[in-house]
Amino acid sequence: MSSVSRLRVLGFVVTSACLAVGCNDLKKIEVGATCLLNSDCNQPLVCTMSKCHEGCRSTVDCPTGQICTRVGSTGVCQLPDEAKCTANVPCGPLLICAPDLRCRAGCNTAAECMGGQLCVQNVCAESVELDVSGRLPQMAAPAIPDAGTYATASPDALSTATGTTTAATETATSTATVTTTGGAGTGGTGTGGKVGTGGAGAGGTGTNTSTGVASNIVTFKNGAAVGPMTGWGWIALGALDSVTDPTCGDSRALITAAVPCVASTNWNSPNALCVTGYVPVVPPNPSADVWSNNWVNIGVNARETGDPIGKAYSSIAVSFSSAPTSSFRILRHRRGDPVGADYCCLGATSGTPVPLTRFNTACWDNSGSAFVAADAANIEFVEVSVPATTQSAITLTNMCLNSITFGE
Repeated sequence: MSSVSRLRVLGFVVTSACLAVGCNDLKKIEVGATCLLNSDCNQPLVCTMSKCHEGCRSTVDCPTGQICTRVGSTGVCQLPDEAKCTANVPCGPLLICAPDLRCRAGCNTAAECMGGQLCVQNVCAESVELDVSGRLPQMAAPAIPDAGTYATASPDALSTATGTTTAATETATSTATVTTTGGAGTGGTGTGGKVGTGGAGAGGTGTNTSTGVASNIVTFKNGAAVGPMTGWGWIALGALDSVTDPTCGDSRALITAAVPCVASTNWNSPNALCVTGYVPVVPPNPSADVWSNNWVNIGVNARETGDPIGKAYSSIAVSFSSAPTSSFRILRHRRGDPVGADYCCLGATSGTPVPLTRFNTACWDNSGSAFVAADAANIEFVEVSVPATTQSAITLTNMCLNSITFGE
């Protein structure tokens, strides 16, 4: 064959290859490289969390040391640098930081996990990752100094089974200390669901000496309320839910329903109470027990002494950010009412005043008792709550309670 013929054949081969797979494919990238679209990656890789991944149906499809992880509707082999999480290193989108400090897919049943995996503590896991009790090992996050984290006195731990509280012992830097007593957190509700009893509700020992900017506006300073409320902020959640931020104490341990924070709460902002966590979807026609164990709340006590607010306001406006539109409500607890007997309000928008008489003990259908205006001075604490829904799971990413304004 002549040299000209050879060049013609070579040109035909190159041209055919470009027509078959596209000349741009010569520039496609490998596992772990940054991408925007699946077409940016070499086939059959997929672009997930802005990186090229190997697709999978179970962990046996993945390289040794990687776990097949559901991200949205796609199963991918989780890269080593995506697996670990701490209080300062959150997980990627759609994943949550599990008790073993590994980023995992949330779940209600094993059917939501990849092949062969179990749904344990509402996250997907391989059976070989569980301890002898059949649970993921609880690991404390390392204590890493962080100038942007603010430790505050936390709620007491409330047992939903017995209704008893365990006093916190955190001492704030001050010349005097006051042991605070707060109210109980309350569970969220779904449409047609029942109010669930919730987690923690009291501050630790400490003194809040801050002064407010206005007599009717509550702001926050390092986790403490400033203004007409002077108690501490806190987090409560159901047994089916998880929170990765804030964390608890010097060890930066995860806050859970089983192990609530009785030390100090490490907030990520000096002027707001913010939470990052996960509320799984509930099945159709769920039991009351499922509703009462599936919610995440941010709360603040009226007084660090445990006393109610002491003034009869007529309305409340809560300023919040990054809250889900599908499931959000404001809760208030009246002094003397049983744990979980809270007054709630649906459909509130950030910063919009809501008459206190609009609150109801069964706000999802207003079949409960309406709040009486004369009892406004007896408000013990205020919460914002994200209960589960039957439509989809809810990922909370730095949802914040920014301020509370009371109307005269």
